[in-house]
Amino acid sequence: MLGLNGGSRFKKWVLLAEYFDFSMLHNYISFKLGNLLPNISYSSDCTFVHVYVDASYRGVYLLAEQNQINKNRINIHKYDPSEGLKVDTGYLFEIDHQYFKTGQPGVDYFDVPIGGTVGDWDHYTIIGDTRLPEQLDFIQTYMLRVFDAIMNNDRDTITALIDLDSAVEMTIHGLISHNPDKGSYYFFKDAGGTLTFGAPWDYDLGFGSWKDREAVDRIFLNRALHFLYQIPWYRQLVINRWQQLRQMGIFDELLSMTRLDDAACPASQFPNAFEYNFEKWNKWGNKTIRFQTDNVLKYRSHADAVNDLHDWLTRKIAWLDIELANSSP
Repeated sequence: MLGLNGGSRFKKWVLLAEYFDFSMLHNYISFKLGNLLPNISYSSDCTFVHVYVDASYRGVYLLAEQNQINKNRINIHKYDPSEGLKVDTGYLFEIDHQYFKTGQPGVDYFDVPIGGTVGDWDHYTIIGDTRLPEQLDFIQTYMLRVFDAIMNNDRDTITALIDLDSAVEMTIHGLISHNPDKGSYYFFKDAGGTLTFGAPWDYDLGFGSWKDREAVDRIFLNRALHFLYQIPWYRQLVINRWQQLRQMGIFDELLSMTRLDDAACPASQFPNAFEYNFEKWNKWGNKTIRFQTDNVLKYRSHADAVNDLHDWLTRKIAWLDIELANSSP
């Protein structure tokens, strides 16, 4: 659709309203960063579109891909129930702290204690048909082994169970995107493969836009990456990769997407589109959710929001240059 993902054809797409993000760029640059990082095997392609319903203008939305198992998206084995019982197959799952309220445990989702803490759990929603009891037991046990290895700093087992290249680059993605939201993190594991991190999603309240969590010197990662980042040898892997990616110019390319006068910035690519959107949805001087930083109360235009994002992202990357210096403490 619209040339996304190299023109590959799919039935499932997503329209993101970006209602909480006044710059409307958080998910856009998150997806783009995912595609710039070489060891993240899949990140949604995307573009902005005008949406009309029954000839009525509904605003600008971000057209993105659905995170799903597909040879041109998350390319792992897609289990079919006609295969019968098979536990070593492809799994796609997401940390989702809402689904457990309505889903059925052991069918729609499985739980894993966070860092071995009794009574504090992450809920992982299964995406697809790998829902047989034996399959849920298999992937839950695998994740328990992952956390046990991390908490015990068992490097050999961590290396055997986790695709470290993807973990390191999703750590860097998370360090930049600064997302306090504890849900919407995707993981996948192919038949015979290791746990892979990827498919970044849901960053509308990232990039310093969450009230009282906007300081650039704070770190927000999903649970597995958080505990991995505490391990000196793993942190050194992150440091080494940051330096390599810095030399490649990837973070400068990311910054250009938030610079209003740069051709890489969607506000430059789609002149007037965002102004039309905010004529339809005038949010200036108000919050759309209580979690938003008070900065949004000062915005009077889309340009204000984009400039604020660019300033925050510039400071965040500068801080990470110090945080990820050449040697670990």
